[in-house]
Amino acid sequence: MSEPRTVLVALAGLTPQVVTETLYALWREGDVPSEIHVLTTLPGRQRVRETLLDPHQGAFYRFCSDYGIDHRRIRFDLGTVHVLVTPDGRPVEDLRTARENAAVADQLAGFVRDLATDPGVRIHASLAGGRKTMTYYLGYALSLFGRPGDRLTHVLVSEDFEAHPEFFYPPPQPVDLRTRADKRIRTADARIDLVDIPFVRLREFVPAEVLRGSFSEIVAGAEQALAARCGGLRLDLDPATHTLWAAGRECRLRPQGFALYLHLVLVAGETEEPLPFLELVAEPRVEALWPDRARELGLRGEEARDLADRLEALALSKKGDRNFVSAVSKVNRALRESLPPAVAARLEIRRAGRSPVRYAVGIGPDAVRIVRTRAS
Repeated sequence: MSEPRTVLVALAGLTPQVVTETLYALWREGDVPSEIHVLTTLPGRQRVRETLLDPHQGAFYRFCSDYGIDHRRIRFDLGTVHVLVTPDGRPVEDLRTARENAAVADQLAGFVRDLATDPGVRIHASLAGGRKTMTYYLGYALSLFGRPGDRLTHVLVSEDFEAHPEFFYPPPQPVDLRTRADKRIRTADARIDLVDIPFVRLREFVPAEVLRGSFSEIVAGAEQALAARCGGLRLDLDPATHTLWAAGRECRLRPQGFALYLHLVLVAGETEEPLPFLELVAEPRVEALWPDRARELGLRGEEARDLADRLEALALSKKGDRNFVSAVSKVNRALRESLPPAVAARLEIRRAGRSPVRYAVGIGPDAVRIVRTRAS
């Protein structure tokens, strides 16, 4: 099996020198990348084109010539310079709004996720350029999708040379430069260090289906999935839409199923023991939990009364036990269809024993939050 090829992923604002500085550091390590991808803004792309990729005086071609590298060995051209876009598809000029930041986070996460699906690629992500929020998103994306062998680094450059408009790397033949303070500096004195940034690889701990969607959804899903593995799952419930959220995913239940599930959550706050149908819906137990305990959880009076009425209708129906079993099955099916398997398994209504069958959920009121996604 051949060695994976190294793909350098860099961010660039108005100081694209970080690309050639990182390239120089990798050349010293003997790990010249096969491809360089730069994610940037519209002004950043223009700066990369002018300073790095100009066919006559671009620093990338000059670096390759200076250090005896055939530039064709490295795929780096305007096709690998990716301009980030706003939510409505316009090229990003600068990150000024929350919506633009969210859109950029989605694009950076998606770019790293797509690269990480190729086993023949080793990702080297550089945090040296771009806005601080962009570097955070890139680093976090590698934490979510990175595999063994993927690398996260930052390039450190001597103070006098950092962001100097004429310094892109130390050339083999030293030259003199002038700083803004009119201080004469010599490139032979420049120091470039490539620092590895340790990061936690979460990929193996989070179900693959969680690692989809927007950046915020992925983060929420990963948080919930990890909490589920550690026994700390959180659940949001919207009584107006009979919806629950877990691991960044949504599950819509029928009104009666929602009432039943919430009732089992309230019961779990009283006892961890599974209970048979008749005990679960016995009038004393229902009166003890509804509406006071439900209100303590955050339900409004009319919401609590409506859900309690649905629960009572289930208990009083002529085929109460059969209807109860049917409602349990529908809730569990909805959870399995909507949520990651590991999360659904934690949230499902459990059955235990026979004659009578007993029921319980593995999450209590302390792990539940009432939310409202629309006016009710």
